[in-house]
Amino acid sequence: MTGWDPVGAVDAGWDEYDAYLDGIVNLVRSPANPERAASKLADHLDHIGRDYMGTLSDRQRHKNRWIAEAIVRWHEWTLDRGRIGSTA
Repeated sequence: MTGWDPVGAVDAGWDEYDAYLDGIVNLVRSPANPERAASKLADHLDHIGRDYMGTLSDRQRHKNRWIAEAIVRWHEWTLDRGRIGSTA
């Protein structure tokens, strides 16, 4: 999750954003279509940046959209090919 680093903390500690993972994972796993899931996830990342970290610039908002789309595409790809760790 090094692509999403709104406060520049990734070099200081890999666990800096662990508290936000449950919400992110729940949105990715929601039954919404991929476009809706990406939009909801990007909105959630914006919310975290704005309301918890105070760092939501236009550049970060654009990056959040890109990251959300990439995460949802990855999730869809893993579903198409079977769950991670499966032997199928």
